[in-house]
Amino acid sequence: RSPLCLLCTTVPVSGGAECEFGVVDMPVRTMLKGLLTSTTRKLVAEFMGTFLLVLTVGCNVQAARTDAGTGVFAALSIGSLLMVMIYALGPISGGHFNPAVTLACLCSGKCTVVDAILYALTQILAGIVGSLSFGALYGNGIPFGPNRVQLAMFMWYQVLAVELLFTAMLCFVVLNTACVKKPNQYFGLAIGFVIVSGGNAGGWISGGAFNPAVSLGLDVSDLSSVAGSFGWSLSYIAAQALGSLVAAALFYVVRPEEFGVDVAADSWRAWAARLTSEFVGTFMLVLTVGLNVLESQVNADDPLNEAAVLGIAATLMSMIFAIGPVSGGHLNPAVTVAIFASGRGLVSRTALGWYCLTQLVAGFCGAWVYTFICDWRVFELGPYGDFSWGGVTAAEFAYTLVLVFVVLSCATVRNGAHTADTFALAIGFSIVAGGYSVGHISGAALNPAVAFGIDVSQALVGGSFWKSLPYSAIHMLASVAAAVLFWVTHEDEYEDGAEAETAGGKEREMSERREGA
Repeated sequence: RSPLCLLCTTVPVSGGAECEFGVVDMPVRTMLKGLLTSTTRKLVAEFMGTFLLVLTVGCNVQAARTDAGTGVFAALSIGSLLMVMIYALGPISGGHFNPAVTLACLCSGKCTVVDAILYALTQILAGIVGSLSFGALYGNGIPFGPNRVQLAMFMWYQVLAVELLFTAMLCFVVLNTACVKKPNQYFGLAIGFVIVSGGNAGGWISGGAFNPAVSLGLDVSDLSSVAGSFGWSLSYIAAQALGSLVAAALFYVVRPEEFGVDVAADSWRAWAARLTSEFVGTFMLVLTVGLNVLESQVNADDPLNEAAVLGIAATLMSMIFAIGPVSGGHLNPAVTVAIFASGRGLVSRTALGWYCLTQLVAGFCGAWVYTFICDWRVFELGPYGDFSWGGVTAAEFAYTLVLVFVVLSCATVRNGAHTADTFALAIGFSIVAGGYSVGHISGAALNPAVAFGIDVSQALVGGSFWKSLPYSAIHMLASVAAAVLFWVTHEDEYEDGAEAETAGGKEREMSERREGA
């Protein structure tokens, strides 16, 4: 019990009044309450979230420097912190914790100029304080930027390309899940798992900052060391800012209704939104697959390889959460074919053709980009080890069927209340199931666009191009089998619809008879 009661809910009329606990409530409390304006609360929330984020990044990096095995789930640890703080503080400030996110929100009309400036300054200050905190804890800072090994393998523009692409992905997912008018419960999960995606895919190239506050904070932390240097953060921040602008531009294309633009269902704007969504999602998926697999080839002993499948699944999950309401989030020709084959009119013949073409083009572009970033290193499709094409056929068929069936059952049913906020989580973790189960047999492509992209990368460096053809045939057979199983197991998706249509026709007929009478 303190004479300055700051926790009770009683607001004194005048100084010296007693609160409900019998504690004298001094005028200081009233003064402090007056200082806690809406803006102050927002800035405190942004400082807290950014500080804890940078502290978590620093502690994970420091732990991995002493014991490489602890770095296996570093990206998951950092992404988890971001996720829980977004859920905790999102209702207060929006949960940006990142100047690049704030810039994207400003460009999309989701925050004011004054708030953006105050947010960015607060986040940068919190990043510096967080870096000094883990520096004091461990007794040394962290050299920021690509290390000697990375600079021996990559050029500066390849390093910055990773920062640009995954910062753009992060901001794009934030805008499409946390800044849209229609509320949802999965926004924090989707945003946090972008860090899992980018950290595992690009961390071995650039370090995986994707946040100017993290970049500047880590760069400042090393100034106190004997060999301390400063400067890479400025290049990183430029790439991250450009990534946020790319995300804002894409958000305008895929969500015109968020900017007050009325879009008819079959207008060119609607088709542009759907096809852009499919392109962006499939592109990031193939890019993530390529970077993860190439990392395992370049650094065979790197423990991060153990979390590669989780990173790929995180990409699929986050992108489906982001663009699912726009295009359905297929990102896979086998999924599009299965939804068409399920016979419920959810995908027209026109959409079938355009979706599949867009996904394959995105697979090509994603493969070209990861090949370029990794200095024209490539890998090929299976079979791997001692397995034959029979093993590839069984592996790809089984887990493509799992993936497609989960999509049909969770994301396309009429009564989807049970998966309204978890549909992409179920789809993403189908990749976890298949990747860890049969990745060593066939690579667990489970997607013709992924197989096509991998084959294209081989052709770009003068290799052969043919394995994606049998892979894609297997995937398409599995998609048709999944559609048949969906028809068998989800009878209500067909009969109830027919009954409802019949009942509607009878009701209209009776109404017309009543009006005639």
